[in-house]
Amino acid sequence: MTIGVLESDLENANNYLKENSSLSFKTYSDVNKLNYALTSDEVGGILLPKTICLKETAKVGTLYNSYNVTEMQKYIVLHLGNNKKLNQIIEKYYKKWSQNNMEILFNSYFSIHYFAMNNVSDQDDAQFRSKSYTYGFCRCCTI
Repeated sequence: MTIGVLESDLENANNYLKENSSLSFKTYSDVNKLNYALTSDEVGGILLPKTICLKETAKVGTLYNSYNVTEMQKYIVLHLGNNKKLNQIIEKYYKKWSQNNMEILFNSYFSIHYFAMNNVSDQDDAQFRSKSYTYGFCRCCTI
């Protein structure tokens, strides 16, 4: 099977999927070319970072996520300037913010954008979020 991958992600793809010898990779310079290759059956699948994949899946409408390679991550880097005092302040507040808020806010915004990109109505969104699940077991006895 041929998997389409961005040129910048080829090394990561090889690292995470190297044990499957039936896979081969074909590189593309941008996401649009990658999507075109998939929709024109040039490749059997594509491998994209999750945040890009979510946007593209919603845009095309006929694409589905088959598997989430959780180990494959794309990092965003903030380069600080030469002002040591300002850098210390930014680092301090970032650490405080990330410990208290980052996971909650990321998950919240992720779901908001997912529902918006897929044109999920407010009613369906509320119905999805209001579901309650009961966990436990029932012990049945026969007499």
